[in-house]
This record gives sequence, structure tokens and C-alpha cells, in this order.
Amino acid sequence: MAWALLSLGVDPGERWLRSLWAASCAQLTAFNTKDLAQVAYSLARLGWVDLSWEVHEQGISKSIPDPSPLASCPPPERSGDVPTEGMLPPGVTRLLAEAASALPRCSSQDLANLTWGIAQMGIRPPQGWCQHLADVLARRSGAELQGGHLAIAVWALGKMEYRPKPRSLIQASVRVETPGA
Repeated sequence: MAWALLSLGVDPGERWLRSLWAASCAQLTAFNTKDLAQVAYSLARLGWVDLSWEVHEQGISKSIPDPSPLASCPPPERSGDVPTEGMLPPGVTRLLAEAASALPRCSSQDLANLTWGIAQMGIRPPQGWCQHLADVLARRSGAELQGGHLAIAVWALGKMEYRPKPRSLIQASVRVETPGA
């Protein structure tokens, strides 16, 4: 639905976006790779970055960030409302978990949309999650990933404040851009 509204140039408003995010969080395990990519991309394009809303039996309310089970290292030294490693709202933790399992089978376009959307929403995944994405990119680079899509995903890693093992990403980029490599 958000993808369609985005395509039509309709701004559904904060209340509707909050409801969509909360409802999406409740259904993430049922989403296929395209659904995950479209919800992340469209919410980011519509400007939705308040990821702390959850659906409860009582309705929709703010959730309290819990230490993320995905956290693999201490949070970066920064402050503000942007979720960082170790302090991710439960819906974000679920989104990252579903995205991590979907990354190896996403189409080239869906991989770019999913990673771009996550980065644009201001999510700073744990370094282990980012490393998983980098590993998927390195394994799938070449004929399987289009160069532009790889570039978007690598850009997203930078925006997510990934501290890479640079050689693997450089090698992946070279394989995509160099004919016959």
C-alpha cells in the first residue's frame, strides 16, 4: 500500500504511516523478500523514521527500545533518537532479522531497495548484521548483482556506519565493474 501511495505522490500523513509501520512489524515473518524491500523503501521515501511504534492488544503505542539480541559490539559513540546497536525498538529488531534471512535470496533490485530503505530510515544495524550484508554482496557480485544495485547497497552500508573489512567490498566492486574479471 505504501508503495502505491508513493507511486501516486500521495502523502498519507504521520498517523497512517505510524499505523502501517506497526501493522507491518506484526506481520514481518509473513513478508517475502519483495514485501520487505517495498516496506523499507517506501517508508523511507515517504519520510517515516519514527520506528518505535508497535501494535498491542490495546492498540498502537510507543515501544521502549530493548537491548538488541542482534547486537555484536558496543554502540558507536553518538547520541540522539536514531536507534543504534544494542538499543533497537523491537520492530526494528524483527525487520533486521527478517532482512538478514532474506538478503541471500533477494533479487538485485530488492536487495538495493531493502538496504537503501533501512539506511534512509536511520537504522544503524549491529556490525554483525552489516558484515552479513557485506558477505552476501561479495558472494553475489558479478553477473548476479547489477553494478548500480551493488553501489546502492555499498552506499547503504556506509550510511549504516559499517566498519568494513575493505578488501572484500573493493574486490566485489571491481568484479562487477571490470568486464571479464
